[in-house]
Amino acid sequence: MVGSRTFNPLFPFHFRQNPELGDQSPLQSDINDAYWSIEARLARKEKYLMDGNERITLGTKRAPVLTIRYTQGLKSLGSDFNYRRITLRAQQSLRLGALGRMTYLLSAGYTPDVMPAPMLFPHIGNPTPLLTTNTFNRMQFYEFVSDRFVAVHIQHRFEGLLFNRIPGIRKLNWRLIANVDALWGSLSKENQAVSTAKPLPNGARPIFFGALDKNKPYMEVGYGIDNIFKLIRIQAIHRLDYLDDGPNGIPLNSFALKASATISF
Repeated sequence: MVGSRTFNPLFPFHFRQNPELGDQSPLQSDINDAYWSIEARLARKEKYLMDGNERITLGTKRAPVLTIRYTQGLKSLGSDFNYRRITLRAQQSLRLGALGRMTYLLSAGYTPDVMPAPMLFPHIGNPTPLLTTNTFNRMQFYEFVSDRFVAVHIQHRFEGLLFNRIPGIRKLNWRLIANVDALWGSLSKENQAVSTAKPLPNGARPIFFGALDKNKPYMEVGYGIDNIFKLIRIQAIHRLDYLDDGPNGIPLNSFALKASATISF
């Protein structure tokens, strides 16, 4: 696959064109990216529903779905950078009998090249009141970026294991759900030097992507109730670490209550 994209930030963001010059380096905000990529996917004994040219996966029974992608950015195609990137994903849903169902998503990525933060791996945070799966629901926007990372998202649905044993709750058909989300990542000194905290010409302070401590994972845990009115899910999320790194040194709130809605037919 061959593709291209343009990054034109609507927020104050700049990076150093020549990081070795420090604050004397010229700054740039927009990024042009052009690349080719190749992907391999392994899904043993996967089943599908077919409708013409559309295909809906029903997943696999006992093996995870594995995906590996290699991307090469090239200046000869119009990119601002020559770079290499490799990403891996493993995803599976497991039936655990009376204990319910567990799903997990394991992902990893690595790029050895020096680039501005948006071209690396900005981790997806979600500080909004809405709950989203396979993201970090207590992480702020632009909080962390890595040039190498491993992330895991685990969700367990207890089905009727607990609530079906409570007489008044059983009729409501509520379902207990829990999750764990963890992220290990790091950012090389060379990539950290590309970022700048220098005030912009108009006096605005630029957005600055933070970096994780390679010896300290970012972690969240959550628990909640699903299938409320056969539509709503309410979940409590606890952020377990990196609590003292908020804006202006103000500690971050470790707890949030979030909701989502799903319509099933």
